[in-house]
Amino acid sequence: MPANWLQSRCCPNMQNLVIRFINSKGLISRLITGETFSLMDHCEGLSRDGQSWIGAHAWTGIEARPLDWADKDLLWERRYSIPVTDAQYKLAMAYMEASIGVKYDYRGILGMVLRQRKMYSTDRMDCSQFMCNWLMAAGLFPLNVLPMATWMVSPEMLHLSSLFIGKCVYRFVQSKYS
Repeated sequence: MPANWLQSRCCPNMQNLVIRFINSKGLISRLITGETFSLMDHCEGLSRDGQSWIGAHAWTGIEARPLDWADKDLLWERRYSIPVTDAQYKLAMAYMEASIGVKYDYRGILGMVLRQRKMYSTDRMDCSQFMCNWLMAAGLFPLNVLPMATWMVSPEMLHLSSLFIGKCVYRFVQSKYS
């Protein structure tokens, strides 16, 4: 299967930003979905070469992981392919690649739960903040949120964006929630 098979499924004459939202087994997942009342606990974007998912993860920060990194614990997944111009694609991928190594924002997560705006860190990110910023780097505005307030966006909030309507290219549900 070619590396860009998912990107080419939607609009073969354009570049596509591919984002996925997942829910998986485990304590961290239950804490995130429980505190944010979400169906999903994580979101991440497909790398330029189509060989990895890049997202912000607790303990390790923003990093590339193999395409199958979550398969054994996966309960729910949806992937979306957003067509963009070559210029938008280059901007988004440059942002994504430059963000690798940024640490995870634990205080921002706690601030979201406690509704304390000043708890987030300006030099750290969580997964949904990273993906929201990634889309914004391409000139797409998935939500009515200011760039400095994307730390308040949960995976569920980002998933509710109208940007994803009609763009789902893959769906997997192993749980009772679909």
